[in-house]
Amino acid sequence: SSDKYKNRTKYFFQFGYPAFDSLWMNSIKKVNSKNRKIKRCLIMIRNFYEKNMPIPKGEFFTVSYKTNLELLNRIQLSAEKLDFDIEFIIKPHPKASKIRVDKLLLDSKLMNYEVSYEPFFKHSTNLDLVLSTFTTSLLITQFQGIPTIVVEDYVQEYVNKWKVLKELYEGLSLYVKPEDDLYKKIEQAVLNYNSKKDLAHLRTFFNDNSLNKISK
Repeated sequence: SSDKYKNRTKYFFQFGYPAFDSLWMNSIKKVNSKNRKIKRCLIMIRNFYEKNMPIPKGEFFTVSYKTNLELLNRIQLSAEKLDFDIEFIIKPHPKASKIRVDKLLLDSKLMNYEVSYEPFFKHSTNLDLVLSTFTTSLLITQFQGIPTIVVEDYVQEYVNKWKVLKELYEGLSLYVKPEDDLYKKIEQAVLNYNSKKDLAHLRTFFNDNSLNKISK
């Protein structure tokens, strides 16, 4: 980084990240789902270990079976309190075993779901809500203006040790801490969410028009 090599700063230039450019995001055609009765929610689940398998020391990003199970159960219990119906699309981590994912879902209380291994952008054009623990993919749906709930877990706590990442994620309006009511966040996301505040917050971390800057 330029901080590490301060005597070479003339060789560094901050462009941004092209995948988050407004030019690209605005070109993605989204389905108008305003009047849809059954809301579509994408759940992204992290890669996880077999049931009852302990997490190796020093491993933070592959979670326990129990962690994902508790997340799915918490989502279902919250969904049962809502005044509208939700259908869930489960998007497993690419490294997650299909057999393990199927077992997890059978063990969970989650209802009305389908599992998809299709490309991420196939779903992001037709969603009312995204719900996930820490993953960089959720920033894509944030920039698309899709209500995206970030559920804090021990992976997020680890990531938040970096000040800039803590400010990035905790500054989002749909960030859910362990003590927060997930049901209320889902209700807010579907019925009363305005993406402008979150987009302005994200732009303080990711510059826009990076492709134009690179081309110059």
